[in-house]
Amino acid sequence: AEEEVHKECDDYDIDTAFQRPNKWPLGEEQLVRALEEPPLWTEFRLHCSNGKDETNGTCVINVSVKGYDKISGVFKGDVVITSNAEIFANYVVEIQARGNMHVNGSAHINAGRRVNLWAGEGGVNLTDQANVTASIVILGRRAQTINATISSSDNVDHEETLELAGTPLGPVTLDGNAAVTGYQCVYVFGGRADIAGDASVTGERGVMVGAQEVCTQITISDKATVEGKVVAIRCTGNSGGKIALHDNATVKASEIYVNSTGDVDIESWLKSESSNDDNPALHVTSTGTFTINLSNFILRISRLVAKAGSIVLESVKIQSNLSSCMKNSAKNSDICQQVLEQGEEAPHVDVSLFDFMLAANHLLRLHSTSVQAGSMLLCSGDALDLQTTSLDASTLGCKCGKGTGHGRTNCTQDSCYSGGGSLIGCGGSGATGDEQGRVKPVPGASAGPNQSWPAGTDLLPTMGSPGGGCKTPDPPCSVSASSVGLAGAGGGLIWLSGNDVSVVGDANLTAIGGQGAVLAADNKSQPCSISGGGAGGQIILWSYNTLTIDGQGKLRLSVTGGPIFCGQNLISGAGGGGFIGIHNAGNLEPESIPLLDFLGGGMPDEEEPCQSFYRQPGLEHTKGQPGIALPLLPCSPGLFGAFCQKCQRGKWSPGNYSLTCQDCTNKPPSNANYSEITGWPNKSCPYTCTRGVPNILINKDCQDALSFVFGFFGGVRGVTAIMSCLVVLAGFLLWRRTGKGKRRCCRKRHAETSRDTGRQHRRRNWGQHEESCQGTDLVFTKSKLPYHVCRVYLDGKNRGPLPWHLSERLPEVVEPLVMAEKWDSFAQAVNNAAKIHKRGHALEAILSFLYPPLASICSFWHARQRSRRVRRCV
Repeated sequence: AEEEVHKECDDYDIDTAFQRPNKWPLGEEQLVRALEEPPLWTEFRLHCSNGKDETNGTCVINVSVKGYDKISGVFKGDVVITSNAEIFANYVVEIQARGNMHVNGSAHINAGRRVNLWAGEGGVNLTDQANVTASIVILGRRAQTINATISSSDNVDHEETLELAGTPLGPVTLDGNAAVTGYQCVYVFGGRADIAGDASVTGERGVMVGAQEVCTQITISDKATVEGKVVAIRCTGNSGGKIALHDNATVKASEIYVNSTGDVDIESWLKSESSNDDNPALHVTSTGTFTINLSNFILRISRLVAKAGSIVLESVKIQSNLSSCMKNSAKNSDICQQVLEQGEEAPHVDVSLFDFMLAANHLLRLHSTSVQAGSMLLCSGDALDLQTTSLDASTLGCKCGKGTGHGRTNCTQDSCYSGGGSLIGCGGSGATGDEQGRVKPVPGASAGPNQSWPAGTDLLPTMGSPGGGCKTPDPPCSVSASSVGLAGAGGGLIWLSGNDVSVVGDANLTAIGGQGAVLAADNKSQPCSISGGGAGGQIILWSYNTLTIDGQGKLRLSVTGGPIFCGQNLISGAGGGGFIGIHNAGNLEPESIPLLDFLGGGMPDEEEPCQSFYRQPGLEHTKGQPGIALPLLPCSPGLFGAFCQKCQRGKWSPGNYSLTCQDCTNKPPSNANYSEITGWPNKSCPYTCTRGVPNILINKDCQDALSFVFGFFGGVRGVTAIMSCLVVLAGFLLWRRTGKGKRRCCRKRHAETSRDTGRQHRRRNWGQHEESCQGTDLVFTKSKLPYHVCRVYLDGKNRGPLPWHLSERLPEVVEPLVMAEKWDSFAQAVNNAAKIHKRGHALEAILSFLYPPLASICSFWHARQRSRRVRRCV
């Protein structure tokens, strides 16, 4: 018989059902089929002691029945099992009622295999000191329709069908000192379940409470206790589905599953059912609000996984004892997006690596809350509020001697020296110190290899943060230290994500590496082996819209490496700094920038053995190198730092992973200020001139009025050239006024008279010809309009490298009228007339260097001369 008892629960595969809470519980009919018993030898039918069931009245059962294999009864009305009743079966007790069922006083119901107490609309109520014990206990309602043998008052049984369709699923109530014990399992199916008073529900393998389709509320309150290896509480349906644990109620289990379509309130104790004080794992799924409020209690768990519409943790202290050494590198994307959409079954997301996971579709709020866990994942689809909150993953990474990049150890004949762990920053090297305080690094006691990021891959450095070196001499010292647990362990992982992230009060996020410790000592308590410091952990924050920090609080993120540890002449290497990755889509005010601490481990604050080595040469080799704080995605140009902040005025950044802004250098040294525009993407920052100087549109150098005028005339060279010209002109005029100048001019005048006469005659004839041309040929009168064929346009600008030019190809329009040879000679004449000579071009270049205004006048004069020559050709 005992083998059958164990086989029954194994056939039902309760462990598999409990581990998949989204598919639990099986329907009642499936449960009945799973628990079908083989044919039994003897059976006893229960009848009403008061004979009232025939009229659907209350049936009272007050009998003592023992020794039968099966004891059963099906009743059309209500059933009361009184305090004097003793119903003991070798295998099965099965009592069903269409109404409600009360088990009062000290009534005892016991079966070696299972007890089924099924009721209709009224439900099942156990009060006072009622006791139900079996290998499997099932309370609640069986099915919509029962085809059974009805027990009657005249002891004549007859077959009848009880229709239960349309009646609501009745409640199950346990109060007083009622006790339900299942050596294997306890199932409580009810539209409402109330476990209060000093009532207890115990199933050694597991307890299921609730209903899958129509459930209004499940309450465990007062001093009630629900205990089992696995406890699953489910209240789903369209009727609310609230689950509440209040007062001093206790749920003891290794695994606790809570599934609700309403709110879930936990204000009571959660303990492990294990005798070795292991902490329970809590899994919560709710479409409403999940709340934990334990103001005077520390919730110790091995794992907490919750997915709900909203999650609120109020005045809670949560401690998890798991490390995060098994983590792998994650892709550079927010895994919260998949978790919020698909929960724990999200592909490519191994949520089992997180021992603390909260995923809220709307609001995720932590108020006056302290969480200590090795690997945390906090996801919010809307608002993430941290109000006076502490998230601590310090020393919960890989233990000493574990993890990629752990410190190396070198053991001599009687001592072991260890280096620090390395994640992003390199750890320090182990060293030895003498009585004079001199420090000398020990070969082989080096830090482990570090990681780099960004490293050209799409992976984040989220693997388990390594610990320091860890080893004892061989043979070991005679006395071993007892506090090796977290000595030199690396920091853990904290991953947060929210659309709008707000910090009220102080919020501390820490994933600090652990300090080394004495691993072994000799019989004189002198250390002979110490561990290295652990590397700092990882903190990752995704903020998609705003990141707000109130003026009274501060947000501090710390992933420092474990500090140096000194044991007499043994000096451990410190741990290297960890990794901080931020994605911030909004802009932060400078006074609201969080404090980022990613330094490597250094000298401890107060450590007496280390004071003698303070500031000694060689000690710098034992210190850890800093980690890094970078944006998770490249910043846009003009932004810098881990939070992608805007550069201040007068500074610029190329974006990407820039940690600082560079100074702009394009502003004039005086009379100018950079504009108030921030976030400039290049080194040419906008600036404005100060008042009292000419406008920046014509005064790019922001010169004062005198300097601007002085520069307008060409500066020193221009003014010098003008003054020189004036001096030469003045000298020339003075020279003309002297008699010597006049006489020389007179002598030359007679010599040149004849030549001037010829020249003047020719010039006068040419001028008259030019005027006649201007008066006739170059004027397009109306009389010439019928003879107009086409216009000929010249290429070029009559300036510098672009002189006027006429194509030598004859236009098609005038081919019947003009001979090609004539056109070719005409084009050559025009091009020769428009040609810019080298002497004129050189003169313009010289003047532009000496005096730019005069160069413009000269260029205009040359262009006018060329245009006149071209006009003569026409």
